[in-house]
Amino acid sequence: AVPSRQSAPEYIKLTKKCNELVGKINAKYASFSSVPIHFLYQSFGFNDLVALYHISKVCYVTSLRDGMNLVSFEYISCQSMEDPGVLIVSEFAGAAQSLGCGSLVVNPWNVEQVALSLQTALTMDKKQRQTHQEILYKIISNNTVQHWANEVISALSAAFEKCPQNAPIVPSPCSLATIAKSFRSRAQNRLVILGLGGTVIPSISKHSNVNLAEYASMKKLSARTVECINKLALSETCTVAILSSLPRSAVEILLDGVHCIQYAENGYFMRDWSINSKGNRKWQITTNYTDNTWKAEVLKIITYFKERTPNTTLDNL
Repeated sequence: AVPSRQSAPEYIKLTKKCNELVGKINAKYASFSSVPIHFLYQSFGFNDLVALYHISKVCYVTSLRDGMNLVSFEYISCQSMEDPGVLIVSEFAGAAQSLGCGSLVVNPWNVEQVALSLQTALTMDKKQRQTHQEILYKIISNNTVQHWANEVISALSAAFEKCPQNAPIVPSPCSLATIAKSFRSRAQNRLVILGLGGTVIPSISKHSNVNLAEYASMKKLSARTVECINKLALSETCTVAILSSLPRSAVEILLDGVHCIQYAENGYFMRDWSINSKGNRKWQITTNYTDNTWKAEVLKIITYFKERTPNTTLDNL
């Protein structure tokens, strides 16, 4: 491995642990004629690095968390079609999304899966290895840095063309005096629509580890805000509606005692909690599409990635 981030405490611990493991394995399995592991923790010149890539029968990228990971691309570039090696890449490396078709993708936490993949790679016949190499080499040849740069520039240009040249980036702020004057001067029915998070209460931070139930209990509306909304709702010519992306349980806590029409889960559920309401006050679905059989399968996929992504939470609505 080429040394990197040598001053980072976590990297220092990891290097020490690797040295200890290599020492234990070599002490147990080494003989006078061979050593199981050659741990090369040093920098290499370009020619030496290319040579090592070329003679390696297997390249195993063990990332637990990674960005693109260029080692995978470098390894493929150095292989020959006559007798190529096999790429094993962690599913947590960005390269797995691009190179998954022609490589063996594994979860590095799953020891049995890793061992099986290494065995598969080492015993794979030449024809299958050549097929994998052909697929991978085609991918890296077509998706070059220049290609990706052109794609990004093209996407930015297309977005720019769709945007009116004189359109303001941020809308002009509303004049409270103008809104109040207009509100008082109109005799006909008025509809006041408010957002919950970011308008009536602060939005939940994306960096927060607080779950929705705790957030809702901490961010209940102030007595003054509740009083003002309820006064507006008292008027027969004024309807107040509050929209939220939060689940029903959180909205019920946050808008406890607030008499208005309440929308939860981005408008999928609605309940009329206004003072003048004479109908059903229970949550109702606002669309005719009520088939939620898809949810179980989607939940499996989301849960799969949640378990593999540190510091993530899942709120099952």
